[in-house]
Formats: sequence, structure tokens, C-alpha cells
Amino acid sequence: MYSSLATIAIPGSKETRDFSVLNGQNDVAFGPGFSYLEHVANLSQSIGNTTMCGRFATIGQCQGDKTHKIGKILVCGREWCPVCGQRKSDAHKRRYGRMMPKAQQMRSIGIFTLTWPVDERKTLRTKTELYSTRKKAVKVLKSFDYKRGISRWHWYGDAICHCGMKGKEWADKRERKAGIICPIHGKIEFTQLKNEYHPHLNIIVDAGKLSLEMLEKIKNKLRKATGAGVIHYGFASNPGKILHRIRYITRSTFRAAAWDTEMAKTLQGFRNLAYWGIHGEWDRQPVWSLADLPKEDKKELEGMVDIFAGRCPMCKEDIIWGNLIVDGLKIKNELIEPLDAGYFMIILPRV
Repeated sequence: MYSSLATIAIPGSKETRDFSVLNGQNDVAFGPGFSYLEHVANLSQSIGNTTMCGRFATIGQCQGDKTHKIGKILVCGREWCPVCGQRKSDAHKRRYGRMMPKAQQMRSIGIFTLTWPVDERKTLRTKTELYSTRKKAVKVLKSFDYKRGISRWHWYGDAICHCGMKGKEWADKRERKAGIICPIHGKIEFTQLKNEYHPHLNIIVDAGKLSLEMLEKIKNKLRKATGAGVIHYGFASNPGKILHRIRYITRSTFRAAAWDTEMAKTLQGFRNLAYWGIHGEWDRQPVWSLADLPKEDKKELEGMVDIFAGRCPMCKEDIIWGNLIVDGLKIKNELIEPLDAGYFMIILPRV
């Protein structure tokens, strides 16, 4: 279907560029026998193989206007990838961008964060136990008439200095070997940070401020069902704060595979971000729009939400993604009109 896209016209120019299909047979850039699936996408057993992240792209076709094509840079999405693991990386933006259509259906969100005592964390080291624990927590919340929700695990907490201080600006730099800044002590060494496996489950539901009595009932039932220890609860009803919470929950916390290589291998293929709700619960109309967000956030998301909803950002018609794999560096270097989160608008001249 998409073989004709191997040669694409550059907008604003009479030139064309050859985007060779990487079909494993005859690719000049990567050598005979190169296969994207074999050499890149299927290397799930190699947790440290992130060197090809962002090197390739795929093409989507707008069904309304055939001159509208969308390029998508392919990323590995691993939390410990030096690129994908960064806050507001393409992978991070795609995680919270895909949540936006659902978040916009929620006037207020409540967030339960379940944590476990140190001695109990060793039981949360298999996919089976992680899925089972999440299922038990969701069942409890359903019993309190929460009909839909979103959940995601965090594997580590924020970076902590030996003094116990932690901060937003320096917490995401803990994978570096030195040069981390503590708000109190200034520069500290990597060895002074606590990188201990600390799984905690974040669950978002339609809720706001809860009475202390109701909150304790929910927490007690969650503890009994999952074995959790401390359970935190918070809520947000302002669109900007809702977005902030979603960004926080979707960020990477397992920033270096070396922290726990055994667990990193276990998590390969694990479906971390999960939605739950009976049929039709996520088909409601939005209760707030991007216009309700701060200007900077609105600008960032405007080019993303349509694509994540499967629509062309120009004419709002459906996008059909093909299986053509092209050289992502050529798209980055040659094609104009970048959107965000690793997406690019390709507008072909009309003939």
C-alpha cells in the first residue's frame, strides 16, 4: 500500500528524497540483510540496546486529503533509555498525550498511590504478581462505584540526598554519576542517592475531595486486598493541575537498567499503563478543552491530540498507518513542519 511513498516530495521544493524501505533485502544505508524487526524492534532480550532509538520512522496517510501524510519517529519507550527516559521526551509526551482525550472527560481526578513496606516489595517482582495486584486494587475501587480509571506503576521514588532532601529540579538527574544538585548541600555524589526498588501503584479515578471517613474505608479495603502499607490520596480539578499530575504519573522512574537488571528483564513487554471501565464509559463528551490550559501547555498539546485520536491535524480525517519503515534521520533533516512528540506533517504538492 505504501511502497509509492518511498520517494517523497519535499514541501516548498521541486526536490524529492528517496526514503528506502527497510525490508531486509536491499537497503543501502544499513547493508544487505538488514531488517528493522529483527535488528531493532524484536531485540526485547537486550535491555541495554537503545542505540537505534529514534533512528527510524513510519508514515501515516490521511484518508481525507491524500496530500497529507504524517511521519512518526519510532522510539523504544524503555524507561532506562537515555532518550526516552527523559522528562518531556517523545516517549513521555506520547504517554501523557494519549491520555488527554480521557483526561478531558474528567472534571476532577482523584489519585490513589499504593506503596508497600520494604519486606513486601520482593513479592512484586513478577508480571503475574504485578497484574494480579493491580486487578485487586481496581476491584476494590469498583466496589465504591468508581466506574472507570487509569493506572500506572512507578518502580522507583524520587532521588534522595543523604540528608533526606529531594526536589523536582534535580530528581530526574539521578542516573548521572556526579554533578547532582541538592537544594541544601549543593553538589553531591551519585553514591549518596538511594536507588532502591520501590514499586508503587498510581490509580486515577473520577473523584475530588473525599471525607476522612470515606477515605479511610477505601484505604483499609485496598490494604486488605493488596497488602499495601501507606496509601496516599490527592486530587485535582483545575485542567492545568490535572495535566501536571498526568505528566508526573507517566514519567519514567526506572532510569538505569543497571539499578536492577533482573527486574529490567522481567518488565520487558509489561503493559504498565492500563485503562479500565465498562463499555462506553470512556465515550463521554469532554468537560474541558485545551483552551482551559496555560498558554504554553496548550501550544504543546495542540499538534498532538488529533494524532493520538487517530485524526489528521489539518483536516481532522482518519489516519491509516502503514508498515513502511524509513530512515528517521532523513525525515528529521529534510522534512519540514514538525508537530511534537516525534511527529512530522508531510504535505505533498497537489497534482
